[in-house]
Amino acid sequence: MSKKNRSLRISKEEDLQVSLFNGLNVLSLLIKQTYGPNGKNIIFDSNKLQTPELSKDGSFIIKNFLLRDKIKSLVILLVEEAFRPLKSDGTNTFFLISSSIIIKGIRFLTLTPENLSWCEGMQKTIYYIFSRLEINSKPLFNSSDLQKVICRFLPDEKYLGTLLGEIFTKQNINAGLDIEANLGGSTSLEKEQGMRINYGYYSPYFLTDTDKKTIEFLNPYVLITDYCLKLDGEDFAEWLEPIIYKRRPLLIISPEVDEDFLSTLILNKLNNIIEVAYIQLNNTSIVGTSNLDDIAIYTNAEVIKNDKGWKKIKRDQLGNAKQVLISGTKTLIIREEDKVSAQIENYYNQFQSQALLNQSEYETEKLLERQKNFLGVRSKLKLGGATLLEIQELRKRLEASMSSIQNCLDEGIVSGGATSFIHISDEVENWSRLNLAGLELIGARIVNLSIQEPINTLLNNHSSTQTNIKRPSIIIENIKQSKDYQIGYDLNSENIINMNNTGILDSVSTLRKGLATSFSLALMLLSISYIVY
Repeated sequence: MSKKNRSLRISKEEDLQVSLFNGLNVLSLLIKQTYGPNGKNIIFDSNKLQTPELSKDGSFIIKNFLLRDKIKSLVILLVEEAFRPLKSDGTNTFFLISSSIIIKGIRFLTLTPENLSWCEGMQKTIYYIFSRLEINSKPLFNSSDLQKVICRFLPDEKYLGTLLGEIFTKQNINAGLDIEANLGGSTSLEKEQGMRINYGYYSPYFLTDTDKKTIEFLNPYVLITDYCLKLDGEDFAEWLEPIIYKRRPLLIISPEVDEDFLSTLILNKLNNIIEVAYIQLNNTSIVGTSNLDDIAIYTNAEVIKNDKGWKKIKRDQLGNAKQVLISGTKTLIIREEDKVSAQIENYYNQFQSQALLNQSEYETEKLLERQKNFLGVRSKLKLGGATLLEIQELRKRLEASMSSIQNCLDEGIVSGGATSFIHISDEVENWSRLNLAGLELIGARIVNLSIQEPINTLLNNHSSTQTNIKRPSIIIENIKQSKDYQIGYDLNSENIINMNNTGILDSVSTLRKGLATSFSLALMLLSISYIVY
């Protein structure tokens, strides 16, 4: 093999385990330094980045950290790939757990290389921990707990947390939120009502404000078709006459129009006969077709799907809107809020059920985007800062926090997060002795020690900055003796507290996904015998 391709190398099992051990140790050193409120920031400057970036986010550190040793770097790339689905949510915590499992596993693997039944013990223990977390959880259903969760994930940004609370409580967590930088300015929130369509006016002749290059209609009719519109002799004039008499604008949405028809529309607009505008919405794709249906439901219109002539189109098939704003690139349709029908609510709720049943991640993302747009309320959050580096760091923390908040709403919350692992550690120990045997007990022991690694790191980082704080082992023992799952340790007051009352809450979804990812990563790395590179 080496003669045919001398560029290939094979790493032996002994060398591989040493590289795994050393690579994870180096990365663990960085993650531990950044962990918790007393963690330090790390500045990155590499060929990957256009400008130096400041961060204490675990996923960012893993993504941008490589070593000169190829095998050690390969380990880091495997870690990055494993934690990517978490989207920065708890990456630091679960990296500490998985690295602890792997390092302890490597040490034990050298003693029993032929018998891996202890890995089965690890898996059974993880499943038992899932069940205990679910029992200790509760749903997030009131605004008070939601505000606690927001403050939990944005502890140093009270004003920003207030803005998020306003978005989530008044609009709905699924409302659309656009984030943009406001260099040199302050952080502010702007509301945008209405359904957004990423298509603008077809011709500038339809403009109502030539200075701003926009079209604004109040109380317009909305005509939606899925075919090419044609003039069709005098029939169009007869159909248009009642609308002209009503003195209401007309918005036409279709994939295509005939040139004579378009000329007639422009001529009527220029002669001030009727305020009219045309939007070309291409329906050749699935997304385009869905948009037509969404707009029709939103405006209480009917999509005209057969070209039967203008005489066949009735006025009750037209939609209505409170206001329409059109620019060159997008359209905003605003409806009367008090006219929300049961059909609209049912259509909105269908998106969530379709997303849950969908197997494609891409299609699920598109369904949720349509659901957000159909809600008809969007917000633009402008993040202010003196430098772009400051704004980028704030944006990363904001996006990670929003992901955590969404997870809390999805599957409920549990008091303490990493502290909850301390409370169930004795239960895990007792359960494993009753239900496991032989080397499986070793696997349970590895998992039980590893899930306590984050809280140990948190307390060690805090104790290194204080002089009178108790030793981490004493604090952990005091938490266990309380026998109350809501009891934990507050780093600010340095006292044993009720974590639910003080807002130290975490998502069950995050803990479950993170533990599953940690175990999967550990099992994958521990099962590697050779690396060919």
